[in-house]
Amino acid sequence: MNLALEHLTAVQGIVATAATWIAATSDLRTRRIPNVLTGPLVLSGLVWAGISGGRGGIEDAALGLTVCAVPFVILFVLGGGAGDAKLMAGVGAWLAWPWATAALVLVAVAGALIGIATAIERRRVLALTGSVNAMASSWMLGAMGYRGAVLDGSVGQKLTIPYGLAIAVGTTAAAIWGILS
Repeated sequence: MNLALEHLTAVQGIVATAATWIAATSDLRTRRIPNVLTGPLVLSGLVWAGISGGRGGIEDAALGLTVCAVPFVILFVLGGGAGDAKLMAGVGAWLAWPWATAALVLVAVAGALIGIATAIERRRVLALTGSVNAMASSWMLGAMGYRGAVLDGSVGQKLTIPYGLAIAVGTTAAAIWGILS
């Protein structure tokens, strides 16, 4: 595992960015991120890491995959999208450690900003706060062992966004930062 903050190669940045924009387009149109994109993205990221960096490259890619995927797998368990989790696994595999961490943070920032903008645009700021409260409550009850509880009394009022767009924006920012550093 390489803990130094080295620059990304152009190939890593271009592949991760291109894949996330394809996924964002699909997510905006259909609210789905296709497996035909995410599966090969994960696999090719690991293969690229092995070819370009040997065992250390594979370790960095596997750590990046884990760092990016685990938070989204947790969100999936709480009601988020599986496609988001698989896409982030691919981003992590391609950007590898430590740039996958930068991507994760920038994706979260982009998601928060897009969510706030969407809530304001739709005049649904109260629904946004309800969604955040429901997510936090679900997490806490899940941690205590409760499963399947409906915590948000305003069913149908939950504000959702196609998160593929946030993943594309955050990944693009991380890739540009990594290539230029």
